[in-house]
Parts: sequence; C-alpha cells; structure tokens
Amino acid sequence: MTLQVRDAAAPGRLGGVSLDLGPGEILAVVGRNGAGKSSLVDACLGRLRLQAGRVTLGGQDVSRLRPRERAARLGWLPQRAGSAEGMSALDVVAAARFRFREGRARSELRGREALARMGAEALADRRVERLSGGELQRVRLAALSAQEADLWLLDEPANHLDPAARIDLWARLAAEAADGRGVLVVSHDVALLDHLHGVPVRVLGLFEGRVAFCLPREDDALPERLGELLGLTLARVRIDGDPRFVATGRAP
Repeated sequence: MTLQVRDAAAPGRLGGVSLDLGPGEILAVVGRNGAGKSSLVDACLGRLRLQAGRVTLGGQDVSRLRPRERAARLGWLPQRAGSAEGMSALDVVAAARFRFREGRARSELRGREALARMGAEALADRRVERLSGGELQRVRLAALSAQEADLWLLDEPANHLDPAARIDLWARLAAEAADGRGVLVVSHDVALLDHLHGVPVRVLGLFEGRVAFCLPREDDALPERLGELLGLTLARVRIDGDPRFVATGRAP
C-alpha cells in the first residue's frame, strides 16, 4: 500500500508538495515552525481541503475513504491530544480498535498487548487525566499500535518523552518499518534520525509549505541541507562506529 501526494496545495499552508511513502520505509519530515509539516499530515489524512493536487492511497483518493477503511490503512498520532477525561488508559487504547468488529474482551486484550509494547502496561487502569505528559504520550502511542493500520503518520511523537523513552520510540518505529509498515514521522529533533536502524530512511525538508529537499539519510549532502533549513551548523560524526548528527551552533 503506497501513499502518494502529488502537487498538494492549500492557500497559506502547502505550495505544491509531492511525496511517496511505501511499505517498509520511513519518511522523516523536518522544518522550522510554520513550515507546513502538520498541514502535510492533514493532507495525507484527507483532513485538509486542497486547492490543487491529489493524495491517494493504493490509487484511491484518501478523502473518499470511509472511516473504517481509513482507520485500517492510516494510523494517526496528532501533535495535540484530544480530551479523554474519565477514561482509563486501557479504555483509550481499546477504543482505537473501533474498526474491528470484535467484542470488548478482545479489544481489551489487544489493548493490553499494545500498552506492553510501549512499556505502559502498568498504566492500564489509571485515568488519563492523572497521567503525566510522558505517560499520556505512551498511551497515545499504544492506541496507535492497537489500531493496526498499514501506514503510520506521527506528528512530533516524542513530545513529553524523556531522552531514553525517545530513543526507545525511534527503535519501535524502525521495528514497525522492518515489519513492512510505512512510517511518516514529523520531528524537530534531527539527532533522533540516527536511532532508526536497519530500514530505509528518507528526510524531507519543508520550507514555507514547499519541499526544500528529499534525501536518503546517508546522503553526504544531508547535514549541510538540514543546517541551511533549520538555521544550524550540523556535523555528522561517528560515535562507537555509528554516525550521529551533532548541532555545533547556530548558522552564521
């Protein structure tokens, strides 16, 4: 199942963006605040009305997918959490399986499994309004996992997570791609790109709603292009034999 965006344009938000996301690969979308990253995710979901261009999934227009069909194909982690006061963490995760025609017991079983994958099994019976920001983010990620969609679209998924949890999350995204899932992830933290091991990773830079570049992570030009885009001086160094992006300061 391949997601294709062709010349997607919306006034003040996107200026003719094209991309492809197929099974087993990760597309990292980077850019400064207001560059159009969240708008691009909305376009991929069919939530943004386009003035021009088209977004298709497996050749079908995304905006015409029925809710259950969209849920089967596209999993979405928005940047901001919706209100779920009064619900337990398990309630939230089990509800993410609404597309399945299954009983409550099975939804809860799969929900507990998803919480365990995100290291949040101990939170199952706690009410979400009593969770910390990082705990709530783990629950939201578990809900995404429980949905079992073909493609994942994540908008700043490392929000509120501590440094170790961020690395664990990126390892989980790499594992999902290795299992054949396509992953589009919006992030400001370019250093985390180096924790996506063993899968193809491309980096798409957005500037004022347009594609500035789209390069494989290993491309020698990437540090310079990222630095220009983000206003930083970036270097790629080796730590214990592995390449790492390091920001050495603001661009002159």
